[in-house]
Amino acid sequence: MSDPAPPSAPGNEPELWSFSAWFPPPYRVLLLASIGLLLFAANVHILHTKGIDLFALFRADEQEKRRQTGSNSFHRSTTGAATQYGSYHNTNRTPHEANGAILPTTQSTTATVQGGITTRPLVVFGAAQLAWALAGWASYRFYVDSLAGDPKGRHAQALQGFAVAGAAATLLWPGNLFFKPMRKAFGRALLLILTPSLSQPIPFSHVVLADILTSFAKVLGDVWLTACFLVPRKEHHTWWNGKGSIAVPLLISLPYAVRLRQCLSEYATAPSNTGAKNKRPLWNAAKYASAFPVIWLSAWYEADTHAASHEADWISRYTLWLLAVGVNSIFSFWWDVSNDWGLSLLLPANMGSLASVANNATNLHRRGVSYAPLPTDAVPMASMRADEKRTGLEVPSTAVAGPSRSGAAVGSHGRSLSTVERMLRPTPSLMFAAWMYQLAIVLDLGLRFLWSLKLSSHLHHLVEWQGGVFSFELLEIVRRSVWVLFRVEWEVVRRRESARPHVALD
Repeated sequence: MSDPAPPSAPGNEPELWSFSAWFPPPYRVLLLASIGLLLFAANVHILHTKGIDLFALFRADEQEKRRQTGSNSFHRSTTGAATQYGSYHNTNRTPHEANGAILPTTQSTTATVQGGITTRPLVVFGAAQLAWALAGWASYRFYVDSLAGDPKGRHAQALQGFAVAGAAATLLWPGNLFFKPMRKAFGRALLLILTPSLSQPIPFSHVVLADILTSFAKVLGDVWLTACFLVPRKEHHTWWNGKGSIAVPLLISLPYAVRLRQCLSEYATAPSNTGAKNKRPLWNAAKYASAFPVIWLSAWYEADTHAASHEADWISRYTLWLLAVGVNSIFSFWWDVSNDWGLSLLLPANMGSLASVANNATNLHRRGVSYAPLPTDAVPMASMRADEKRTGLEVPSTAVAGPSRSGAAVGSHGRSLSTVERMLRPTPSLMFAAWMYQLAIVLDLGLRFLWSLKLSSHLHHLVEWQGGVFSFELLEIVRRSVWVLFRVEWEVVRRRESARPHVALD
């Protein structure tokens, strides 16, 4: 690969200006936010079809975190279906009531049966925001195209300001319209994850929310660019690209700082039963910390307007950026597959040959489980095949006796497992088809390494062009929605397996 060329000076990018004028940042932010909300609603619905009530899982996890910290107060829920309707729940429930809420069962509750009531606020609010964003953009295009208006003029700013103000008003409206309980729940959760505390228990719902925000990191940068555009100033396109403003990398760094703080807090508050704490949260914190060099070296690279005068230093800086990108992307991809999704494919013991992957893929549920065991009837069984329902999510004999060397492992349910199943999960705990896991891995790998387009100087313009950046932002949000599905599925599976004392967990 040839050495990269120094960056061009700001203000000399007609392609950048062309797309930003055609689809300004305010509409991009509103569109991506509404799409993200609709994708989360789709996640909730898909998981419900598999027998998983995501909001019940969130509530149960919060209850368990409060129990571990000795908090017995009457608590207003910050997440989940209960908060969507402004309800309260008492943490001092009976054991039967508490156990029944840990995970959804095949006995659907009223909240999950009646016409998709759990996802209705998400779908309606997300669809309304999407329609508002598209209507605002259509009015802007009508003004520019049909009325020959100036896309940089005050009337264009007024149209975009009106669109942003309308979306903000529905989100912050103090009345009972626009699903106030859901909006308040989101606001409370957002305030909690932004609390700079290392002694705060981290419920699973806050982990999911903060991880989703990391996929909106670039969108948060666009929020600043939107604010800059709505305030009259010269040379808007240089601000649209984020050059010359330290606020953009600060906003992009914020979600990663939140997750870093959560990981440190999780380590600080974790119980120590054997005298030594699990170091997994610290490794997870290192993963999020590895994003900061990528963000700030990139910001330094974009803000350097005199690169031609010190080309050697610029190339060294570019090399450091490439190294940071490689470390962050590879580490993040491996963590997604091996830890967040609980798949065995990329574990060090399975990195030899295809045969060793298949043979060494013993029970997937081998890592430490820090959550409460679940009752046997609290596992969704509707998604399991008929020959697997007899024993539920049984652990095969290989989980205790060691990996099978016969090349055709047989689970306790009596069905021979395919090579693909043994490579992914050698138990009937796959809630989705095996090809979906394979596709998710490929998708995650491809989108994690999408930044590689920027490594080649002849492809540099594809990424710098804001149309490409917008496409990458959209693809990252789609990737995160896929990540949420398998992350929640792994949470359900490992909680279920933690209830089996005969299973040896590493």
